[in-house]
Amino acid sequence: MPILTDPSNGETRFAAKQRAELLRQALLSLSDQEIHVITLRFNGMTVRTTGVHIGHSHVEVLRIQRRAMGKLRTFFAERGVFELTDIL
Repeated sequence: MPILTDPSNGETRFAAKQRAELLRQALLSLSDQEIHVITLRFNGMTVRTTGVHIGHSHVEVLRIQRRAMGKLRTFFAERGVFELTDIL
């Protein structure tokens, strides 16, 4: 059972702050490079373009991204959030 409230059911300001704080804590569990890759990819940059931007191959970008997403999944699962849509 997720610790967060569904916005369609009248999410409170407290729940929104709780969600923002949980996301902040999750990002702190990542390295600067992982945050950079996740941010670029989340904003629509392709794997190859991200690689050029950070000076790594697209294969390395995929490895960094996979590692970061694994850390985020573990972080949220330990807190009862099993769908990233629950947090975003």
